[in-house]
Amino acid sequence: MKDNLERGSRIVFWLKVDFVLLLLLSIIMAIFINLFGIKENIDPETLMALDILGISLILFFICIVFSLLITLIISFIYWIKWLYRAIENVNGYSKTIFSPLLSVLLSVIPGLGFIFHFFILNDLVRKTELWLRNQKIRVFKMKHFFINSWFILMILNVVLDQFFELEVFKFVLGLTTLALYIAILSKYIQYESKLSKASREDEIRKQVEAVLEEREKEVQEKE
Repeated sequence: MKDNLERGSRIVFWLKVDFVLLLLLSIIMAIFINLFGIKENIDPETLMALDILGISLILFFICIVFSLLITLIISFIYWIKWLYRAIENVNGYSKTIFSPLLSVLLSVIPGLGFIFHFFILNDLVRKTELWLRNQKIRVFKMKHFFINSWFILMILNVVLDQFFELEVFKFVLGLTTLALYIAILSKYIQYESKLSKASREDEIRKQVEAVLEEREKEVQEKE
């Protein structure tokens, strides 16, 4: 079993950065919209101050958008690497519904990838939990409610994006969906930590058994 903790920790970190940047964008957009609403019937000095504030917000907005593009690319790269390794590790003790490569390819299909990813992620979580329990490793089971809720929110995001013009609500829904996905990944990384520890202990046990077996053979040969 290959170590996947570092990749998992990094993807969670960068997704949290994405979340914060998206939250800042939503706040700036809300402030900017309100500025247009209060520009009428105000004195010139206040209007000039609001114009300066507006320009500052626009520059800040551009900086955040540029930063967000970079962090999204980084997140996407780490996410692909993490998902591939996670599926590969699970295949070491249980058969997943898709191979590591196919799981990644299906998950990144535009528009439909989240549907495949729901089944892939759910399969990943359940088979990992089962293996940990079979190894007598204490683990708090992830409730179906969390993954199912994330899937439902993803569907709502798609529906709202296609048929409704509710920008503020879509932003809030998108942030909620991302926060829930981060929570799911964080929980699964705790599973991976237990998997990694159990794998290392198993390797040490096999090495000790091999040494003991070799010494036993040497003793038998001397006799």
